[in-house]
Amino acid sequence: MLLTSSELGKKIGIGKNTILRMANAGKIPAFKLDNERGDFRFDLEEVKAALRANVDSGEKWWPPHSPTMQWRLHT
Repeated sequence: MLLTSSELGKKIGIGKNTILRMANAGKIPAFKLDNERGDFRFDLEEVKAALRANVDSGEKWWPPHSPTMQWRLHT
């Protein structure tokens, strides 16, 4: 099931605007819809895998290293 940026944000605890910035920057996988607004849709498991890979690689850009975020990524 594909999620909107708002739905994804609620599931992983990241704000909608941050989700959109990350998608535009290519930091998380996203499907861009072919509509006037250029909306994105996200696969929760793909996004979680990308964020986990970021944490495992030691990059510091995202996510913040907090127990809550770590729990959400690994559940």
